[in-house]
Amino acid sequence: MTENKEVLTIKRKISDSGFLSVALEIVGSSDDLLDNSEILYSNIKGKEWLYNPESITAYQNAEEVASATCSKGFDASGSIFRIEDPKVWKNLGKSGRSERYMMQSWLILDALLLSDSKEKKDIFYRKALNFSILWIDTFLGDNEIEDEFAWYDMAVGQRSTKLSYLLKRALVNNEPEQIIARLLVAIYVHRVELMCEERMALHSNHGLFQMLGLASIVHDFPILDRGGAAKELVQNNIASMLQKHFLKDGMHGEHSPEYHVYMANYLNILLASGYFEGGLVERLSKKVMYCAQFIVDPMGYLLPHGDTQHSMPILKKANFDISSRSGEVMPPEGFRWFPDFGLVVDYGYEDGSPCWLLSFMAAFHSRQHKHADDMGFNLYVDGRPLLIEAGGFQYEYASPERVYCETTRAHNCLEIDGLNYSRFNSDRFGSAIMHAEKIGSCTYIDSFVRRRKLIGDLPFNEVRQTDSIPVDIEHRRIVLYRSGDFLLVVDLLNSASEHFYKQWFNCAEHVAVLENKGKRLVLTTDGGRPRCVINSLIDESSDFEIHEGEKGEAEKQMNGWIAEDRKTLIPRKSISIETKARNAVMATLIDLLPRDSRKFAFRSGTNGKYLRFVISRGADCVDFRYRRKGSVLIDLDEVGEKRSLVY
Repeated sequence: MTENKEVLTIKRKISDSGFLSVALEIVGSSDDLLDNSEILYSNIKGKEWLYNPESITAYQNAEEVASATCSKGFDASGSIFRIEDPKVWKNLGKSGRSERYMMQSWLILDALLLSDSKEKKDIFYRKALNFSILWIDTFLGDNEIEDEFAWYDMAVGQRSTKLSYLLKRALVNNEPEQIIARLLVAIYVHRVELMCEERMALHSNHGLFQMLGLASIVHDFPILDRGGAAKELVQNNIASMLQKHFLKDGMHGEHSPEYHVYMANYLNILLASGYFEGGLVERLSKKVMYCAQFIVDPMGYLLPHGDTQHSMPILKKANFDISSRSGEVMPPEGFRWFPDFGLVVDYGYEDGSPCWLLSFMAAFHSRQHKHADDMGFNLYVDGRPLLIEAGGFQYEYASPERVYCETTRAHNCLEIDGLNYSRFNSDRFGSAIMHAEKIGSCTYIDSFVRRRKLIGDLPFNEVRQTDSIPVDIEHRRIVLYRSGDFLLVVDLLNSASEHFYKQWFNCAEHVAVLENKGKRLVLTTDGGRPRCVINSLIDESSDFEIHEGEKGEAEKQMNGWIAEDRKTLIPRKSISIETKARNAVMATLIDLLPRDSRKFAFRSGTNGKYLRFVISRGADCVDFRYRRKGSVLIDLDEVGEKRSLVY
């Protein structure tokens, strides 16, 4: 139960004198509540108004989803809940965090209210109303049932938009005063909760949902904001949060394409609601929706960076236009660098369709939805994932599956001493991409982080500074990518102490190993022909190791898994290669043309300050040179055409 003293006082009043008495006190009257209904809905009477839907899902087919919810139930992270179940709140305590959050946020009502607002189908409204009254009687009128998620910051904000709509609908529908009283008291309690400074989660996207909920209440029912303090609070907090939560390049700073889309939806809803004054929302929403076009894979799914779920179609999640053709997503072709956030994408097309993709992320702006995945990448060939990160898992932080999906080794990253990168706020670095550019036909990326702490496999919400292991390691990752041809990954490490450095390359679930020759692996995507060859270019490193479906028993770590959805891990090939040193150069070539005969060579000098890589096939030759002495000098020679870069 909430510890908000004012809310507890209201609950005691409800217990002593009932909802109707408290409702009359709210409107400042001792008369019949229905005689004061004009005061309540004077701001909505005679106006067209729609339900402002949640930003986490875009219902293009709201009526179909609403009908399915009523007949088949609501799917909350794999668990089915019935909207008319009288024991739903009593049984909810047995469910996991994700299910409890979704139900306490009333996401079950979203499609119903959206459909009702468009066509005023009484069946959806009536079921939603009964569901809400059961919640009100349970958590405001019944002290026996408690659930920490009933007053979870984001749940309070999301419920508020629904309560506001339901009270409007109930007033217009001339519902009995006991119904009006319950809805009014519930809205008032939510306003109190949302106005509590200690409750405001302004550091995360939760604060934006809180302010949207508060805005819906005071916009629709000004009687609940007589002095205008709530409206002013909404305006100031939303303006401040939007400028803090989004980077100058338009990317959302929580490291997850899924949450970027949610926030783009949020801006679209905020813009349509008229709750926020000024041009900030309009300017920002255009930039954010533009960025969203670049965080989708060739199959139309959101890129699985950070806490983004695998196989999440953007067309079903976005409430704004996505570049598409005949129902197929068409991401913008070519190279794009988001320098403020720390993301590079390079899309290659074949026969008019997206075929090749490299996405590389090196960003740490906040702890929210952040995995230990600095300098990780996803690689797609033939329109499908080849090397892919683990993806988001349900928010049961202590579960071994969740812990694994957040680890460094579950991503295409460099692991140090079998530990994970720090995600403490004190170690934030913003964007780690020093430079990215398209040079001829190649994409070049240079990223750098100085590692100060490493962390073991611990639940994200339990780890403390005392759990960290101090280190001092300079880590630079160089990437050279030629669409449909090759990917070169070079890690440069410098430390006064000796460490185990391990590169990880995590395969998609349909990828198999055809041949293992120590420092050379042949992979296939169709069970037959070779699709790529992974070559270690450093003699000092170990042979490749292949992990698949390892459960982490007997003090071993979990390895070789991918999140099929939020609740299920499935086995996949995870490939690692290791070296032990103070200063090290690790270089791995992923050859995407394995059936073509070609030669390649790699050299390094001066502790990685000089690199040269040459790959040739007949007349086609790429000669790459890297020199770092103060500034960085890049020379790239493609088939005799020389290009240089200095930064």
